[in-house]
This record gives sequence, structure tokens and C-alpha cells, in this order.
Amino acid sequence: MSYIRSTSNPEKLYIVGSVDGILCIYYDFGCISCKTKDFKALIRKIMKEYGCIEEEKIHYKDLSVQEVHIFDDNNEEVPKECVGILSFNRESNFKICLSVGDKKVFMYYVTWRYIYENFKWEIEHERKQRKQRKRNAKKGVRRTSKKRNKVT
Repeated sequence: MSYIRSTSNPEKLYIVGSVDGILCIYYDFGCISCKTKDFKALIRKIMKEYGCIEEEKIHYKDLSVQEVHIFDDNNEEVPKECVGILSFNRESNFKICLSVGDKKVFMYYVTWRYIYENFKWEIEHERKQRKQRKRNAKKGVRRTSKKRNKVT
């Protein structure tokens, strides 16, 4: 399943979920990958405990996500003493840093929101399907090969 096409965002991210349960994120400087279930667990943690990304780093296993203030030319973090000073001649932005181990991907907040909302929808959809299956099991309804409910 593809979440972002490389022509639709300035970061040139291409995110692919494979059949093997591995999520690959391709970007200008390479690729990072993690288990799709771990990434979904990170999204669940954000949904449950935070609701949004702030300066606080949010972890799940070797994954983390955090809002950072970085220089646009080299993706290095702006030193705390420079924040608020407009005299330096380098462009900087607040971006979201997604880390897997020691590899990092920086993206604009709007790109992160797109990824987050897609996974959030998928998680909620899976939850609804599980509840429906439980209700059907209690009622004695089973699924047939034609995807029609049939009472047993």
C-alpha cells in the first residue's frame, strides 16, 4: 500500500507498506524501514496519549517522532541560543523528525499530518472490523467466500 507519491510533496517521500509487514520510507538520501505494526503502535500511542506532535520526543521501540527546528540547507538543528534571533543568514523551519534507530527523515508538518491521518484511519477501520467480527461471532454469523453474511 502506498501512502505518498514522490511528486506530491516537497520532501520527495515515497512510503510503501509491503506484504511482509515492513514499512519502507524512501527519501532523497536513502531509505528507512520498520515493521508496519511498530509504526502503527507509534501512531496509536500518539492518538491515545498526545493527539499531536510537540517538542517532546515520542518513542516506541526504535521509532521516535518529534518536532524540531532545523536549518533548511543541511537539516541540522538550530542551536537553542539562536532561536528567536533573526540575524543569522540561514533559512530555518520547524519540521517533524521521524527516526528509526539512528536514521532520520525530516518532513513538513503537513506531510506528517497526511501520513498520521492515513494510519489513524487504517487503525480505526481495523478496530471497527474487529468489533464487527466479535458481534457476528456472538450472533452466529460467519463470512462466506462471496463476502455475504450467512446465519449458521
